[in-house]
Amino acid sequence: MHAFISELKDESFRLRLEKKLWGKRIVTPTKNLYLAYYNSFLYSQQVETNRYAQAIINSKDQQLLSYRSRFKLWTPDTLRKMWNFIAICIHMGPDKKPTLHDYWTRHPVLHSSFAPKVMVTERFLSILAFLHINDNDSFVPHGQPDYDPIQKIRPFVDYLNAKFKEVYQPRREVCIDEAMIPFKGRSRFKVYMKDKPTKWGFKLYELCESSSGYVWSVDM
Repeated sequence: MHAFISELKDESFRLRLEKKLWGKRIVTPTKNLYLAYYNSFLYSQQVETNRYAQAIINSKDQQLLSYRSRFKLWTPDTLRKMWNFIAICIHMGPDKKPTLHDYWTRHPVLHSSFAPKVMVTERFLSILAFLHINDNDSFVPHGQPDYDPIQKIRPFVDYLNAKFKEVYQPRREVCIDEAMIPFKGRSRFKVYMKDKPTKWGFKLYELCESSSGYVWSVDM
């Protein structure tokens, strides 16, 4: 079962979704994205990214930075830039390349016209480096009673779970499924599952509608 669905191919699924969504037809990928990712949440992500970037920049010795350092070239993010960043990330899904820089290369074999038109390389890499969802000052230290292992992304997980429940009501037949997010770096959450197509990564538990695969709730 696929954890996430990119298209609503089942007509009955569409009709029930439209009924839930104020009777409007919400069937394009872009409109579905807007349902789950409101400007209000993206604005908070923009604020936290700018806050984190400024904190990192202030901690650096400016005299030791090169004139092309992303710390010197950084300018505060805007809502439009955040949407552009997300658009490029989505585009990278079906259009896979060996490295991030290859999305901006002029090599005739690897050249892609989308990313260069939306954002320059350095800006994308800067947002990627400073991307933040939660305020570091609000974190509870490890070992304390209220410590949350995923506090860095907790607002995002809670927000998505709320939106999943808001836009669609599943049928009675549901199931709990496991999903893997591919990851080969260093993290306490990384697991190895030899029987999964994706063997290394983060394991998620999902409450899904059996007939459509719609994810109604997710947890790590």
